[in-house]
Amino acid sequence: MSLNFSGQVLRGHSFRGQNLQGADFSYANLRSVDFQGANLTAANFRHVQTGRTWGWTALLLLMCLVMAGTSGLIWAEVNLLFGSLGQGLSPADLLLAFVLWGMVALFYRTTLLQGFPQGAQFLAKNGIWVVILAWATPFAGAGGWWAALFVAAMTVLTLLTTVAMTLTVSVASALTIAITGFTAVILTEAIAMLGAIPSVLFGVHFLNPDLPLSANVVKLLILIITGGEVVLAVYGGWQALSGQSQQRWIEQLAVAVATWQGTNFQGANLTDADFAQSNLRFVDWRYSSLVRTHWQGAIFTLLRPGQTYLRDPVILQLVTQKQGQGQNYQRQFLQGVNLQGANLQNANFSGAILNDAQLRGANLTGAILQHTQLAGANLTGATLTGAYLENWGVTGTTCLDQVKCHYIYLRVPTAANPNPHRKPDNYQATFRPGEFSEFIKPITDTLDLYHTQGVDPHAIALAYQQLEDAHPDSQLQIVALEKRGVNLLIRVKTSPVADRSQLNADYFQAYHHFQAMAQANQKYFFQGSRDSLPAVRSNRASQLAAMITTVLQKNQSKSHPFQRDG
Repeated sequence: MSLNFSGQVLRGHSFRGQNLQGADFSYANLRSVDFQGANLTAANFRHVQTGRTWGWTALLLLMCLVMAGTSGLIWAEVNLLFGSLGQGLSPADLLLAFVLWGMVALFYRTTLLQGFPQGAQFLAKNGIWVVILAWATPFAGAGGWWAALFVAAMTVLTLLTTVAMTLTVSVASALTIAITGFTAVILTEAIAMLGAIPSVLFGVHFLNPDLPLSANVVKLLILIITGGEVVLAVYGGWQALSGQSQQRWIEQLAVAVATWQGTNFQGANLTDADFAQSNLRFVDWRYSSLVRTHWQGAIFTLLRPGQTYLRDPVILQLVTQKQGQGQNYQRQFLQGVNLQGANLQNANFSGAILNDAQLRGANLTGAILQHTQLAGANLTGATLTGAYLENWGVTGTTCLDQVKCHYIYLRVPTAANPNPHRKPDNYQATFRPGEFSEFIKPITDTLDLYHTQGVDPHAIALAYQQLEDAHPDSQLQIVALEKRGVNLLIRVKTSPVADRSQLNADYFQAYHHFQAMAQANQKYFFQGSRDSLPAVRSNRASQLAAMITTVLQKNQSKSHPFQRDG
């Protein structure tokens, strides 16, 4: 009997490593709950609330504000220290100040446009010239070696402080925004400046009371500089939380801190679990199994996805909204996603990986499924009318029960060949109920080896022979050689339990290896086969290569049964 936690307040509870298969957590409060390593297969998480408890949230918010205030204090103090070096207002001092703050301005420009790592890299590469100038400046005023060393050290400290405090304030502002909303931008800036103001007021009178400029002017200049840096750093944090790609690094750092003491699904098995209509804040999904997990209507805030498909914003939007009509998902890794009932009309899945995907009842009318991998996918009740199925990767494990389909196209039309090869061929005819499944069944029972970009018959023969030898239990038997333009399709019958995906991968790894060989080396392998194998088998590779060559030259398809010998 499955466990029932529906509607319960489970704050701070630990289910680490437990077997909770089929458990009902619907409408539960799961703040700071630990599910690490738990078996949650087919569990119900509809309408749940996740995140941290209020105590941990308040502590994190306080930590962020302390970070902002401390950063403002340190920032202003270092800026003041550097500014005090130019007390003589000599041309050399002014030049150094302009070059330094100009370099800092370029650092912020690079950071906000390209990201923090690129900004730090820019400052590391170009800051050396500022340090050299700082070293030379005291000599212009006859300051000597010790003065040169001190000014250079202060310049390095200013540059390092700029980088460190920018990172600190950006992350602190991102966290504050995540906790309290985007109004926290003003709060973060205010706290940082509250740290800067006393630092300036104290520093002006204690460090250098004899500056040629008045104390009030110095205070104003340092506060303007520090305030500008704080605003730009906070803006970087705002960019990160707004989803701007250049601040992905800051976002990831903020997420790592934000999900601390949040709801933890790290390493959990969430196969077939249901999170529909849930509010998922501050959740750690790293290393979790999300096969066919249902996300429709779920709202994600500051998730830590690890390497799961949730890390891709395009896929995240697709699985939560299930509206992919007319969208382009070419070559996307969509293995195990749940798109049950999704509107995927006219979507392009060319070359995409949809193995083990849940597509029950999905509308795939007019969708492009060219070279799409669908091993283990469930298309029960899906609509495939008008879909383009050129070399789609269905296997015996693909469920095509009760598929709704009036007609399909076997190739994607091009300018050179606009014929899409409609089935049924008669444009006035359509498949009768159940007829599509019978039409497609022979394709699902074979291993399809599709060759493009220069077919090499000898490499094919050698790779196929190696595949046969490596997988004797798969009972491989070539049933068809089909020329398609300049390309070649080899259909191979296998045993019902054969892993066609692994066979395909092993074959093409060997094929590309032999294809890269010079023709002389290929002949050596053929000769080696003759010397080491029985007579009947030794000629099989040569016969297959000759037959492929004939099919390619005669512009026809040919079917030929191959039996294993010996």
